[in-house]
Amino acid sequence: MSFSYHFTHAICRRPGTSATQGLRAVDTGTPDTDLFLQHHADYITALKSTGATVTELAADEAFSDGCFVEDAALCLLELAIIMRPGAPHDGAKPH
Repeated sequence: MSFSYHFTHAICRRPGTSATQGLRAVDTGTPDTDLFLQHHADYITALKSTGATVTELAADEAFSDGCFVEDAALCLLELAIIMRPGAPHDGAKPH
């Protein structure tokens, strides 16, 4: 299998306890905090297993969806595409 790009770095944010109050596509009840943290730890392990350097930011309780770090820009040799990440939450508009 051939990949177009080889990523060497990843940024993630440790989930806070407020992560269980984050956005969900389907409401299946309040997520289990311990299971959420275990899944996140497994995600970090998977990232590191690729050889990538993982920078893990501290939890931020003010932002329940803050553990999902989105790309602010996709930088290629030829150009950079500036993203506009964000999803409305509680009636707020994305910035």
